[in-house]
Amino acid sequence: MGYLNNWADGIVVRHGSLRLVQEMAAYSAVPVINAMTSKDHPYEILTDLYALSKRRNDFLDLQYTFVGRNNNIGNTWFEAAQAFGLRFRQCCPKDKGCEIAGAVVTHDLDEAMRGSDVVLTDSLPPDALDDFLPYQITVQAMQKAYLRRRRKYVKSA
Repeated sequence: MGYLNNWADGIVVRHGSLRLVQEMAAYSAVPVINAMTSKDHPYEILTDLYALSKRRNDFLDLQYTFVGRNNNIGNTWFEAAQAFGLRFRQCCPKDKGCEIAGAVVTHDLDEAMRGSDVVLTDSLPPDALDDFLPYQITVQAMQKAYLRRRRKYVKSA
């Protein structure tokens, strides 16, 4: 780390091991940014939230629905929800070990979509594709979220 401290004002690390990123930060005299590990992906979620904040003033008051497995993207969205007080839920197959510990979980995609303002997903490994066939985010699924949003604005007009 001493060598990198001489040449950089900050270090961005994308590595599978969170422990390695934490160790680098402990020995670094410059900031170390976690760009992604197998456990979390704070860089992506913070940039997503920043982008949403530029489009919606009420981005902290929206319903966020993650359709996917317990992985680095889902875990980090859940952590962000806790940190920022976001309404967050996960939609995934039942009894497949996909649930994020502590998250509100539904196993019904139609139910999840009806109350969603922001729908989040992530790529799936080949061994999970069959389990998620009924959870595809299609135009029809997104229309359920759109109808809720449209009704909300029509009623207030």
